[in-house]
Amino acid sequence: MAHIGAMYGITGERVRQIVTILDPGLGDELRAERDRRRQARVYAAAARAVAYRRRLEARATRTEKRCHRCKTTKPLTEFPNNRYQRDGKGDVCHVCNRANVRAHDARRKANPVEPVAEKYCPGCEQTLPRSAFWRARASATGLQCYCIACSRLRNAGLTADEVRQMHRAARLLQSESTGTEGDT
Repeated sequence: MAHIGAMYGITGERVRQIVTILDPGLGDELRAERDRRRQARVYAAAARAVAYRRRLEARATRTEKRCHRCKTTKPLTEFPNNRYQRDGKGDVCHVCNRANVRAHDARRKANPVEPVAEKYCPGCEQTLPRSAFWRARASATGLQCYCIACSRLRNAGLTADEVRQMHRAARLLQSESTGTEGDT
């Protein structure tokens, strides 16, 4: 039916009106189908509301939880808050969480990362001294990926390719002023 309306440039309610004029029984079927879809949406919304209420009630009445790491049942006060969990508490108790953090810290102290003296910048395609990069604790080298100059250009809205082109042009100008041939 919709394809017929599209053929003639007619859409929406006007197609339904024309169909009911041509075949009144088909209009009843369309109304019934529309009513069934509305009813299904209403039932789905009601089911979601009931499930949400049940989750809230379960959260309010629950007083204990099982730790996923040590497999012991403990009171909810022994778990950190986590708004993404259904019950509002984390999966691992405070004791296990602290033990995990201490083990992680011990592993990091046992295998310290040696600071690098130089690092390659993919923006300007050069190996630069450590002082040309900002610090980044999350990085394995402890330095950001791009040098300070490239980071500033990228933060100004330039793409990586535009930054590379600017650096190549600067190297070319520098090589022309010194009389040496630069790499492009």
